[in-house]
Amino acid sequence: MDVPAPSPTGPSPTTPSPTDFRALFEGLPTAYLVMSTDLVIVEVNRAYCHLLGRTREDLVGRYVFDAFPPSPEALDDQGRNTLQVSFERARDSGQPDALPLYTYGVADPATGRVVERHWSLIAAPLLDEDGRATAVLQRVEDVTDYVLASQALAQGGGGEQPGSARLAEVEAELRARVQELQAAREAERAAARTVTALAEVTLQLARVDTVQNLTEVVTRQGLSALGAQGGAVAIRDGDAVRLSMSGLGPRAPLTYAEMAADDPLPTPVAATTGRRTFLTDEAACRAYGHGMPEAVRLTGCQAWAFLPLLVGGVPRGSLSVGYARPQSFPAPVVEVLDAFAAQCAQALHRIRSREAERARAAQAVAASVTLQRAMLTELPQPDHLQLHARYVPAADTEQVGGDWYDAVVMPDGATTLVIGDVIGHDMRAAAAMGQLRATTRAMAWAFAEPASHVLTRVDQAIAGLRLDTMATCLLARIEQDPAAARQGLRRLRWSSAGHPPPLLLTAEGTATHLPGDSDLLLGVAPSADRHDHLADLPPGSTLLLHTDGLVERRGRPLADGLEALRRAAERHAPLELTALVDALLEDLVHADTTARDPRTSDDVAVLAIRMHPEDAPRPPEAGPGHL
Repeated sequence: MDVPAPSPTGPSPTTPSPTDFRALFEGLPTAYLVMSTDLVIVEVNRAYCHLLGRTREDLVGRYVFDAFPPSPEALDDQGRNTLQVSFERARDSGQPDALPLYTYGVADPATGRVVERHWSLIAAPLLDEDGRATAVLQRVEDVTDYVLASQALAQGGGGEQPGSARLAEVEAELRARVQELQAAREAERAAARTVTALAEVTLQLARVDTVQNLTEVVTRQGLSALGAQGGAVAIRDGDAVRLSMSGLGPRAPLTYAEMAADDPLPTPVAATTGRRTFLTDEAACRAYGHGMPEAVRLTGCQAWAFLPLLVGGVPRGSLSVGYARPQSFPAPVVEVLDAFAAQCAQALHRIRSREAERARAAQAVAASVTLQRAMLTELPQPDHLQLHARYVPAADTEQVGGDWYDAVVMPDGATTLVIGDVIGHDMRAAAAMGQLRATTRAMAWAFAEPASHVLTRVDQAIAGLRLDTMATCLLARIEQDPAAARQGLRRLRWSSAGHPPPLLLTAEGTATHLPGDSDLLLGVAPSADRHDHLADLPPGSTLLLHTDGLVERRGRPLADGLEALRRAAERHAPLELTALVDALLEDLVHADTTARDPRTSDDVAVLAIRMHPEDAPRPPEAGPGHL
């Protein structure tokens, strides 16, 4: 059955009528005393003054046991005032404390004599928002007449006496109060145990990262903390509701089922409409119908609570909690269930948000990789030159970067090589890289000029076309005239715009960074002076061009990274070209990162060229560089 709505005849919960609480306190027929936390009287109502025969002016502002001095008979075996102990216990524990039958003498206002009186007393703390006591409230009821009548009845030797029926009624009432107090305290202790257990489950929910983890925590630890014997978590998935069900215990197997979202069972109803359903016993389950009698038979749970998992007020699933015995679902229990369902909903929302974020990131990476592959075209393989390239994206970005490489066989037979790095690691950098790569390729093809002149033309194009970017770039030409070809020699001419120097690895296994100053980056000053450099490339040697991601690391000088590359190249010199590049990346990139994410913090582009001897067989086709 659903939790009933407020009566239409009662006051609207959204427009409460104003209440004069002082008048209400004064008009209460039961006697009440309010004390500060140090037991100074701060307020009494009219019934209290009448019952004790005292005035408000006589009591307010006085320490309570100055106003009502305890008699020796009121002290316990240790000399403590039991009434004071009760007050302090209520104040310090934050829980009501009752003395259902208590004897305490008070002064008779008319005679001044101390008269023994019998009381039924309850002390209750008044708590602030943080649960700290700000005052202590005492409810007082005088039961002296009933106690005296009971004593007289006992002395009369039995039999039916006048007032005996009323006395029995009062004694029964006092016993009921004691039982109610004991039951209330046990309920409070049970609620405290539940809250403590749920606190641990809440910590686990904060750490779950998948829907499966969520359902396991809820159905195994959460249900046990709630004192349930079974239950399920249901997640909406389009027109379906997917359930993960479990019995009680950490080893209880999870079973899975799927229901239509419009199924009349309480689980999909809560998951799709946000409506709670409480079935208190087996009879209520039979009355509900729609498969609930079968659920009782299969699970052994007679009572059920079905609560929606609300995210921003929208139901995304539901929590089902089953109990082996009938339940009344009082307000405190419902509050605990609602709070736990809210924690489950929050965890579900976090998981779904992360899943959506990961899906968007995966789509972005796929688009970036596609774009990068489209820009990194297949490398040419001129006679007796073997080219191989690799590109490794950065670990700390989900987007394509600005690194690129290129190689073109010129009309005069020379091979032009380009490697560059646009500043940035996002789609804007990738777009700028595409423009710069195309511009550099076109300029190199159109103008048979030294590399420094070509870079100057590219720099001027950046300014004229307002590309608004900066980049490092190394442009090189591998040349071989007929006389050099007869000797098996080649020559490298290059110019650098702020780029790391080329590395030359000889056939004998000696690696050297080619000397030559690096000029200003592209995109800074179009009229900056640029210079060309020259080096011989002996047969069997390997030329390595790379971006700074291969050698730069946070907290390490660039010179140390260049030296690490040189030593690694010498260490792997005997390897075939593609294996050499892979080994360098393994040593300098993957070994510096974790196994969980074996990538660098910057993009890496590598372009390797091996000069095979003229009398050697044609090298194998290397194909395009790859990610």
